[in-house]
Amino acid sequence: MLAELIPERLRKIPELMAVIQAEEPEAQAAYDATVDFLAQLNVDTATWGLDLWEFEYGIQTDASKSLDARRTALKAKMRGAATTTREEVKRQVELILQCHCTVVEWPDQYSVQILIYADTGTLDKLEECGKVVRSILPAHLAFEMQLLYPEETSQYCGFAVHMGWHLTID
Repeated sequence: MLAELIPERLRKIPELMAVIQAEEPEAQAAYDATVDFLAQLNVDTATWGLDLWEFEYGIQTDASKSLDARRTALKAKMRGAATTTREEVKRQVELILQCHCTVVEWPDQYSVQILIYADTGTLDKLEECGKVVRSILPAHLAFEMQLLYPEETSQYCGFAVHMGWHLTID
């Protein structure tokens, strides 16, 4: 690394090359430390710096969670400054779970119902999703998350076969 930075004519001096080779490990370590530090400035690449990001956004650090789960919660908190609308809740849930959902508002009951179509995406982040929804919804609104599992059902309609959804309440 360092030898390539000096002119070719100086590379022929054995004493200079010995000094450069002796300094090479320290220079490489400093370079690696700089690259690692710069990686902590981006949520998508941060590792040990996630603790600082979580502190800055007021998230309790949970080292038992995977880095991906922590990053997802952090990004949700960062995006959470938007006005809470049905579309925003839907967008947040779909970003976290990577599956389709429908958000139904019940204004007279001060509640929101989130229907999650479980045939797509992963549901291993369901608990985390509930926490994010709770953090973005106004405090006076209750919410309910329901999982919908696909079930093939046949109904005789003269000639048609209908694919339906089987509702399972969590």
